[in-house]
Amino acid sequence: RRTEIRNFDTIEATKVAEANEKLYINRQEGFLGMSLKKDEFLCNCSDINEGDLTGSDVTLHNCLLRAEGTNDANFIDCLWGKDPCFYTVREDYYFDYRLRNESEAIGAGSAERVPQAARTDYYGNERLQERGVDIGAYVWIEQKEEEK
Repeated sequence: RRTEIRNFDTIEATKVAEANEKLYINRQEGFLGMSLKKDEFLCNCSDINEGDLTGSDVTLHNCLLRAEGTNDANFIDCLWGKDPCFYTVREDYYFDYRLRNESEAIGAGSAERVPQAARTDYYGNERLQERGVDIGAYVWIEQKEEEK
């Protein structure tokens, strides 16, 4: 057996992602996600990134995304490259999607996009606050240091 050593051209990649996830949409309920397998398949993707929805009629408004990107025709008034600062501790299997005090999602939503049926969160907290609408499933309630 012989081994041949060759030189390869230099490859410069600024962004590489494997499209190993499937994105689904429930148009009636207004949900978009990778776990909605019973709903309409939208596209292959790798997490949700800028450009993934290009050519579709899906728009995401006032979302906080960990991915880096910029707003376009599908991503409108989104916060890019941000940590939502949930109380979740994945390695301990503790999932709590309430916002911590330092979250940039606090007050970053849009009151115009809150339908009447979603004026309160799961706990009955009013979404329309003086500071604005919080992005996410739960209204932010300030936590004192000893309560955390």
